[in-house]
Amino acid sequence: MSVRRRTLTPKQEKFCHGIVAGLSKTEAYRGAYKCKGMKATSVHANSGKLMANTTIRLRIEALRPQVIKKLEFGIEQAMREADSLMHQAVMVGQVGAGVAALQLKARLKGLLVEKHEYRHRRLEEAPTPVVEAVIAVAKERLRLVGPKDEHANGPVG
Repeated sequence: MSVRRRTLTPKQEKFCHGIVAGLSKTEAYRGAYKCKGMKATSVHANSGKLMANTTIRLRIEALRPQVIKKLEFGIEQAMREADSLMHQAVMVGQVGAGVAALQLKARLKGLLVEKHEYRHRRLEEAPTPVVEAVIAVAKERLRLVGPKDEHANGPVG
């Protein structure tokens, strides 16, 4: 009876890191293995076999949280960096850069919101995504406000 290997080879480990880094399975395979002279179909088939390997899939799942933690860039860190940039800009007399850092802090806190204005004579002229967004906002506002009493019985007058 043969015993299945539970540890990964260095090439398999490199393949797993490639997958977790966001590469496609064929890109990760090419990065981990020597593929010179291999047909694309062979690379695709071999990378598929690796992805079907339970040990490799478990390793990929184990690596994901580590990579996500390294990539996390929270609002607190962004605020600290924007604050530092603002102070540095003011210290060297770069008022414009200081204002830009202050605006960034305000956006991070949700105090500044970019608004887009679309002017169309008729609703039919507006791009479909804009119309859909307007309808969605209107429905949400109606849901939050609820029907008004004077409109409950129909139009007046």
